[in-house]
Amino acid sequence: MTLQGIADHLGLSRSGVSRALRGHPSIGALTRQRVRQAAEELGYRPNPYVSALMTHVKARRALPEHEVLAMVVFRSSRSELFRYPFVERLVHGLEERASELGYRIEDFYVGRGRMSLRRLDSVLYNRNIRGVIIAPTPVVASHLSLTFERYAMVTAGYSLWRPDVSRVTANYEHVVATALREMRRLGYRKIGLAVHQQNDDRVDRRWSGGFLSHSRIPGDCASSPMLITPEWTQSTLLRWVRREKPDAIISPHIETLEWLRAGGIEVPGSVGFAVLDWNETLRGTCAGFDQCSNLMGRVLASQLITQIERNETGLPERPLTTSVKGNWFDGPTLAKHAPTPSRLRALA
Repeated sequence: MTLQGIADHLGLSRSGVSRALRGHPSIGALTRQRVRQAAEELGYRPNPYVSALMTHVKARRALPEHEVLAMVVFRSSRSELFRYPFVERLVHGLEERASELGYRIEDFYVGRGRMSLRRLDSVLYNRNIRGVIIAPTPVVASHLSLTFERYAMVTAGYSLWRPDVSRVTANYEHVVATALREMRRLGYRKIGLAVHQQNDDRVDRRWSGGFLSHSRIPGDCASSPMLITPEWTQSTLLRWVRREKPDAIISPHIETLEWLRAGGIEVPGSVGFAVLDWNETLRGTCAGFDQCSNLMGRVLASQLITQIERNETGLPERPLTTSVKGNWFDGPTLAKHAPTPSRLRALA
């Protein structure tokens, strides 16, 4: 079965059928659905060699203007979004990869006196924007309402719960397991996790879940203290450290290290420390795990553009979750030998 065969069957033009199968917004939603249903019933299958050739041609030809991908941001500005270095690196990776593939990212700010979702839906439709990235949202368990059948859509992390779309995220269990393994290799045994409860919720409690799964070693009676608190302050952290007396701490928050030292706790003299959201600015000053959010952004762009070029619009029946493992980096906040009991008494 060919495109012309489908066109003859439905009384449409061949170009109209082609645009409908590609999800082009110039074709109405009902017509697109009718064409896709007829194509399935008639046994139409696109020629993979032709599809590959057209993708190759598109990639090589000079485009007068890059196609726009919308990044929906539930904040008032980029500067507010980039308060989180993890997100800044992710967006830079997203922009780099999109540009390499002939697309460009444009921000659309919604909520809190900015654009409404209804207005956003209208703007995206009228500008023929087919691809949408939902940036990490400030509120956990966020919901989004758009005319989903118009768009290919992806998100980063777990803060967006509805709709359930394909997403790219860090492999949090691997992050925690690797940190614990590297610190045990140095001799640390009583390793604690300290995390703001909101941050743990934003990653679907994968910090605490990964820690509970990997913190205990068969035959090792050392406790594994965990601080998951909505009151994320220096005083809360220091009270917990002096009560539990861990010999090392892992945390996704770099301020944990600053608070320990400001509170008179020597790192790594009394307590070892590793940050679970390491970046290049910490090289040579702190041990930790780089979640590679720049790579996550690149993967996010590649997935979305693949959906667009395969005409995969609307909510997926089975959304995909792609996790990026990242890398461990040694640093001077961990000692080659874990603190001795006499050094730990300094926490009392």
